[in-house]
Amino acid sequence: MRPFVRALLLLAGCAALGFGLLFTGIKTSSDFSQRYEAVLSLLGRRAHNTVDPTDLVALPMLAVAVWDARRLARGSAAKRASTG
Repeated sequence: MRPFVRALLLLAGCAALGFGLLFTGIKTSSDFSQRYEAVLSLLGRRAHNTVDPTDLVALPMLAVAVWDARRLARGSAAKRASTG
C-alpha cells in the first residue's frame, strides 16, 4: 500500500475517533451540548441539540466506515499490483 494511502487511512481513523468523541460528548452531557451550540452560534449557525444517549447506537458505524475504507484501499492496491 502506498504511503499516501496509508496516511489518508490514518487520517480517516483519527477523524472518526475525533467525531465519535465529539458526538458522545454532545449526546451525553448537557454542558457540552450547550458549549457546542454556543460555538455554532459564533459561526453564524443556529442549532438546538437534544441530549439523547440512545443516539450513541450509531457510533459503531464509524468503525465500519474506517474498516471499509481500509478494505477498499487494500483491494485497490492488490489490483494495481496484479495489473502493474
